[in-house]
Amino acid sequence: TGCAGVQIIVIDNGSTDRTAEVAKNHGAKIITEPRPGVIQARQTGASNAVGDIIIQADADTIYPPDWLSRIDKFFLSHPKYSALAGTYGYIQPVWWTWLEQGFRNTVNLFSVLLKGVPIYVSGANLAFRRAYWLKIGHYDPKSFQADQYGIAGQLRRFGPVKYDRRLVVFTSHRRINKPVLVLWGEIFRNLLRAVRYYFNYLARSFKTRIKLIFKHQPFMSIIIPLMLVGTSSVAVFGYAVPSAQLFGHVYYQVKTSQKVVALSFDDGPNEPYTSKILDILDSYGIKATFFVTAQNVIQYPQVAQRIVAEGHVLGNHSSEYDANPALSKAGEKTIASAQKTILATTGVEPHLYRLPEGRKSPWELSFLKQQGMIAVNWSVATNESHAFLFFGHASAKGIADSIVSKVKPGKIILLHDGNGLDKDGAPGSQAATAQALTIIIKDLIAQGYSFVTIPTLLNVPGYN
Repeated sequence: TGCAGVQIIVIDNGSTDRTAEVAKNHGAKIITEPRPGVIQARQTGASNAVGDIIIQADADTIYPPDWLSRIDKFFLSHPKYSALAGTYGYIQPVWWTWLEQGFRNTVNLFSVLLKGVPIYVSGANLAFRRAYWLKIGHYDPKSFQADQYGIAGQLRRFGPVKYDRRLVVFTSHRRINKPVLVLWGEIFRNLLRAVRYYFNYLARSFKTRIKLIFKHQPFMSIIIPLMLVGTSSVAVFGYAVPSAQLFGHVYYQVKTSQKVVALSFDDGPNEPYTSKILDILDSYGIKATFFVTAQNVIQYPQVAQRIVAEGHVLGNHSSEYDANPALSKAGEKTIASAQKTILATTGVEPHLYRLPEGRKSPWELSFLKQQGMIAVNWSVATNESHAFLFFGHASAKGIADSIVSKVKPGKIILLHDGNGLDKDGAPGSQAATAQALTIIIKDLIAQGYSFVTIPTLLNVPGYN
């Protein structure tokens, strides 16, 4: 009911509000489950579903209008996949949620790479094929997070589980509306539970003596997880922090006493905003560095050519907006493909590569060195292209004030003239960034700063 081809089932699991009544008035099927607990509720809902795809959802979560259609499109175009796991933000985020979300996404990316299943699966944003569910038959209450990681792990036997960070829903902040120390204590306990679960899994799978070690030497159950967490934290730091040098050299600023900075723009070309930014830069006689994606160069070839013609520098920013070459050797193809596209369109071959979202790996940095390229990140940013999800600045003044307050001599400034394309191929709006640019330039000039390209700042060539 509700819309063609969709069956909506609402499980009344001891609700004390009007959820069941409201859902029934809108045509949903209401089923009462007297046994308490989310696992029982999900079990009852899945057992009564009749469609090809079962989708988990929560009553305290807001879903975007195209949520169902995107899930449907995914399963139609990916017949071998068993499940699709999205992510979530908070309806009323607190100041530190960007850190928690970044940690969750990073851990998930590594988990998908190593095990094919994200650890932090959202129970409110998970879809899977009913045919595979029938083969499993139930949520395993003994598994780790039975309605999240547990069910995704079981489904992994029948086909890959896709983790899509762009499939975002917004849930109630009641789960995080607690004192910070209390909340991080809960997160740490959950992390220890996950580590213990993996050790037990290894013990069962490979018939090791880890269980006996934990039994006869209890202190090892603390030491070993802490060592694992520590090692993982170092790896995550090297991977996710833009200025980290753990896996190899990455440029992000220079030490200088001169009041000089470099402006850089990511994810373009993107019209009409790239042209507006070029017009502003031209009016002040400033040259900048643009890290472009191949898909946008193909869509706006004349703008990419204009960037070069007006004396700005073009850098490689991978083949498409949401590429993440750092995770696998296959990512090398996106870097090489973007190089060919940029060269064929503009006649220049970039020497500079901007790591998508600043993420890096040893093999990616090694590949760049083989190609005669260098990795360039940033030291000043405000995350203005993702302010809707993470704690950031969306207004022109907010963007400008945040940037100017962080600037020191030798810094590389990151802004965005693009933020990807929507499902119909239309450009994302960066109007606020274009408006903020004038304020940033005026404020920094008033403070005595001058602007150069990144190659000039770093004293390296712009092109190979």
